[in-house]
Amino acid sequence: KNLFQNTVLAINRRDYSQAEVEDWASCGDNLSNIEDMIKTHYFIVAVNQQSEIVGFSSITPQGYLHSMFVHKNFQGEGIATMLLNEIEQYVITNGIIRITSEVSLTARPFFEKKGYIVEEEQKRKANQLSLTNFWMAKQMIYPEKITFDPDVIGNFSFDFCTGLSFFGSKIGNRKTNGYIYTRFCMLG
Repeated sequence: KNLFQNTVLAINRRDYSQAEVEDWASCGDNLSNIEDMIKTHYFIVAVNQQSEIVGFSSITPQGYLHSMFVHKNFQGEGIATMLLNEIEQYVITNGIIRITSEVSLTARPFFEKKGYIVEEEQKRKANQLSLTNFWMAKQMIYPEKITFDPDVIGNFSFDFCTGLSFFGSKIGNRKTNGYIYTRFCMLG
């Protein structure tokens, strides 16, 4: 709740008015909405070495990227890229063909760099106010056969370690660049 609200109030203030970010941040006041999302979405969190949650993301089984937020004090450290890579790996693993999302003015450049295309500019009601955002999408490409050339790709190693519990049931985690990414399954 705090990560979401503080990020919206501090980071999104660059592109939205004070009234707009306050209205948007108030959407996080109801924790049951967050619990429902964790139960129905593929939900991941990024945790730093001090066990602080520094980012989270969620996607529905249909490919709607519902949320991606990085703590205001950890912007620009590659956390959003790592979260999105994990989400896209989930999409590939589950045969989802297309990812869609409603993306803020602030996040639009990030998503465009990652291959997402604006399909429509829209006004979307946050709590009481309607804010400008963008309906964006990325078509996933599935090659017939995936091969890896170790000379091109290099060596990868993942440190599997104990993660944190958080609303959902933990199904796995890994540590990359000093951050622990914990995955939670959907509780249907």
